Amino acid sequence: MAQANSGLVSASVEDTALKATSSQSLGYTKKCAISFAVGAVVAAAYIILRDLIDVRIKTSEELTERYDIPVLGTIPEFEFKSVHSAKSAG
Repeated sequence: MAQANSGLVSASVEDTALKATSSQSLGYTKKCAISFAVGAVVAAAYIILRDLIDVRIKTSEELTERYDIPVLGTIPEFEFKSVHSAKSAG
């Protein structure tokens, strides 16, 4: 065992390093596959939870089902036309 003493610090080598006989890494392909799978599970969980937590009313039928009240009127959907295309056409 080698020992060094330089006044304030005393250090010694307890064991020498051993050379690795095999790789302990999973490999690039396995790491990518595991990362993809974990990412897909996290994304799916986020989408499902976001849908379950959403409490907005989106249709008049949903309003009637949830609160059992009649719908007095709705706003119709319409197609948006650009202001620039209407000016250039006329």
